[in-house]
Amino acid sequence: MEIVARLSRAHWHEVAEQDGATAARRSLRSYDGSVMSGLNRKIAGPLNGLRILVVEDETMLFFLAEDMLTELGCSAVLHACRVKDALALLARQSPDVAMLDVNLAGEQAYPIAEKLVAQKVPFVFATGYGSEGIPSGWAARPVIQKPFTMDMLARAITAALASADA
Repeated sequence: MEIVARLSRAHWHEVAEQDGATAARRSLRSYDGSVMSGLNRKIAGPLNGLRILVVEDETMLFFLAEDMLTELGCSAVLHACRVKDALALLARQSPDVAMLDVNLAGEQAYPIAEKLVAQKVPFVFATGYGSEGIPSGWAARPVIQKPFTMDMLARAITAALASADA
């Protein structure tokens, strides 16, 4: 399945649905179809080389987070839209860090958080409700409130990584 959306002067292409999880392979192309320059260069940032799992049910929010994470230096941004898809992905591979939307189309992300704890993968919660929307058992985890900036995202993920090292 190919989903095409127009953003500014470009086309974003996404190849989706691979074992129930989205394979986020995209290329930015100009209207004439040529690949835009500078997209294949390695970007050094505070999250340089990390593989991150983003569990987000809103496609445009995932695209925004993916762009930010790539700019921050992540080498791979994995994506799942639903709890079952994230759990299936985690059964096959383990990311360096994860960002979980708390409410995934009405389903809570806490089973994913439990799996990440078992795999010793640091993570942050992302929610429009802020830290008040997180149950007390998860209150020690970093929370990023939507909408967020790239700086807020970098700080939250850095905090999750630091707490995992402590």
